[in-house]
Amino acid sequence: MAYGSGYNAQVIAPPAALLGGVLVVGFLLELIWPIGFVPAGYSLPVGFALIFLALNLEAGAARQLIKIKTTLSLERPATDLATTGIFAWSRNPMYLGMVLLCAGVAILLNSFWTLILTIALAAVLQRGVIAPEEAYLERRFGRRYLDYKVKVRRWI
Repeated sequence: MAYGSGYNAQVIAPPAALLGGVLVVGFLLELIWPIGFVPAGYSLPVGFALIFLALNLEAGAARQLIKIKTTLSLERPATDLATTGIFAWSRNPMYLGMVLLCAGVAILLNSFWTLILTIALAAVLQRGVIAPEEAYLERRFGRRYLDYKVKVRRWI
C-alpha cells in the first residue's frame, strides 16, 4: 500500500517513520545481543561528526525547499523543483542526511546492528521512497526534471 495519492509521491511509508523504525529495532537488537565495531575513542567524535553533517544536510535542504515555496511533505503536491543550493549536488540530500544520521547514531552507540540496519534503510529509501518520488517528479515537471536528473546524482 502506498503512502500518498496520485497527486504526490506514492512512497511506502513516511521516511521519518522508516528512520525511527530502524533506530528502535537497532537499539532493541543491541540490548539483546550487543556487537560493537568501533575502536575505543572513535565512536564519540566520529558519531557526532556524522550526526552534525546529517542534520546540516537536512536543514540546508529544508531551507532550500522553504525558499522556493514548495512542500516538505510527501503528502502534498510539489509546487516547484529544487535544483540549486544543496540540490545542485544531490537530488536527495534529505534522504542522504537520514542515512548519515543513522550511521552516526550507529557509530556513536557502537552498535553494529544499527549500522547493518542503516544499509537496509538506504535500500528501502531507494526502492520505496526515492524511486516513486522520482517517478512522480517526472510526471509533475517533465523535461525540467529529466534534465536535472542528467546533471545531478541521486545520492552524492
